Amino acid sequence: MSISSPRYEVNPYHASVAKRGVDIALATASAPVLLPVAGMAAKVLRKKLDEGSILFRQERVGGTITKFRTMLHAAPGEAEVAASVWEASNVEDPRVVAPKIKNNRIDETPQVALAFCDALRPGRRSQSVVSLRPLVASHADDYYDIVKGDDPQMAEFWRYELLPNVQHGAISMASVVHSRRTSNDGTHMAQFHELSQDPSEELQQRLFATSWVQYDVKYNADASVTTDLMLAAKAAYEVGNIVIAGAIKPQQA
Repeated sequence: MSISSPRYEVNPYHASVAKRGVDIALATASAPVLLPVAGMAAKVLRKKLDEGSILFRQERVGGTITKFRTMLHAAPGEAEVAASVWEASNVEDPRVVAPKIKNNRIDETPQVALAFCDALRPGRRSQSVVSLRPLVASHADDYYDIVKGDDPQMAEFWRYELLPNVQHGAISMASVVHSRRTSNDGTHMAQFHELSQDPSEELQQRLFATSWVQYDVKYNADASVTTDLMLAAKAAYEVGNIVIAGAIKPQQA
């Protein structure tokens, strides 16, 4: 996907009837697969988690997200959220009790159901199947601080117009391109070592943050029924490959 000149205005498609229709169609079509998977995930998590709900709710830029909780609660004095987006991406958290559910994005299946319900309700929307990935405010600020040095207009638009005003998505163009949630070992940064010939962490962060923000802005500019369907199909294909690979690997060992 090439990145063209962005359009710095919120696309009216996000609030359209067509967008609601796409969310209803995608959620309905995926239900025969996602419902059994979500049921199995819930059963596993009830056995592995400590006391409390198997659902995790967290305030993000623009609203609250709900997903399966795959981690134990933080001990007294520990932070629930990583100090930076880079620590969250590259440091394996020992509190994770269901890494396969987390890394294969199964923890996000409740968001699809919520997007379906959200599409049926009148008024301003906060959830969608395909849109922008929701970020913790401090993590969004990490990206913003890096990008504003090179393109302050794009950074301002992304941080203060797009993220607060466009509904959250379980799938985004940025996450599909970078496969950002496939692991917590930093592999989503690996491509930048080859492109830059400079393995410095600072340059990796700059390249990745800029690319992520550019793809969010590009999605807003290109958002349409066709774009949403293409991204949903690509995400389903990639996650399917991950799940199949995981099922085959034990047999080959």
